[in-house]
Amino acid sequence: MDTPDHLGKVVTKDQNLLYNGLYEVAAAVRHGNGRDWWIVAPNAKTSSPILYRFLLTPNGIQGPFEQQNVFQVIDSAFYGGAQILLFTPDGSKLIQYHYYYGFIVYDFDRCTGLISNPVKVLSPVKYQYWEGLDFEISPNSRFVYIIAGGQKKIIQYDLQAPDIALSGDTVAVYDGFEYNQNPLAFGWMERGPDGKIYVIPGCCFSMHVIEQPDLKGAACDVRQHSIDLPTWIYGSLPYMPNYRLYDLPGSSCDTLGIDAPSVAAKEPPDPNLRIYPNPAAGEVRVAFKAGAPPGARVSLADVAGRVLSVEPVPAGAEQQVLSLDKYPGGMYFVRVEAAGRMLRVEKLSVIK
Repeated sequence: MDTPDHLGKVVTKDQNLLYNGLYEVAAAVRHGNGRDWWIVAPNAKTSSPILYRFLLTPNGIQGPFEQQNVFQVIDSAFYGGAQILLFTPDGSKLIQYHYYYGFIVYDFDRCTGLISNPVKVLSPVKYQYWEGLDFEISPNSRFVYIIAGGQKKIIQYDLQAPDIALSGDTVAVYDGFEYNQNPLAFGWMERGPDGKIYVIPGCCFSMHVIEQPDLKGAACDVRQHSIDLPTWIYGSLPYMPNYRLYDLPGSSCDTLGIDAPSVAAKEPPDPNLRIYPNPAAGEVRVAFKAGAPPGARVSLADVAGRVLSVEPVPAGAEQQVLSLDKYPGGMYFVRVEAAGRMLRVEKLSVIK
């Protein structure tokens, strides 16, 4: 059976992008135009420290483009888990982490894909293998959390500090909890869509959680083995780029008219509005409890931020109906605004 285009299909496979190097890690971030994606991967050979970048567009993958003399190889002995690359959630920095040496912070240009201004933060001691497995970045892009000390510590670093290395603060120490003699220490980290950072121990039926990673020091609230899982967990967590990062307002490359729903969503929702049903099939309704204000309009946008339809709402109207018949199933955003103010942004699941 043929797969409809909007559901996605594999059209090519087994196409190598790079040769003759050591490419252990890669990271991705959305281009400043709000549509395309930068994909970066280092050549980890000490003899040729090059950062390669690709640009993923609707027309395919462009590159590789090379950047030399800026990217640094931290260690020549690269093997499993040795190096990790992550972008900060706001896309302004690329961070390169190595369990033995520490991490390097680069400025990142989302328009050109180039890095600059490396700042090296060395670990306070030279750890051994498995001493520090992973790191993660807070949703506000300010704090870096690393696992260190034989998987028994979580250290927080402040990227806004005058000296990042001196800002290191141990915010959690493994409490010794075990399951059948398996230690539930700190293994791998992943930032969730709810803004929390989840930490798996590499075994067992529990996860740790950093409840408030945007807060400094102990206020980040690390809760050990606080989530019970229905089955045994082992190994690392999948890499997930920040899909909620869109255009770079005010930049030279913000030229496609794609605006981030997440930016508008920072406004508090209007309690007099209701968007229903959700999920929806043929239509979705926006109800105005006190009547629509003057200049109100309702728009529908896809997950890339492209505005698909805009409907003006008569002043005082109690509801506005958006037809969904011509849109495929998937995730969308319904936005309600008036007089230049965003009243509400809500995710809408369209089913067919």
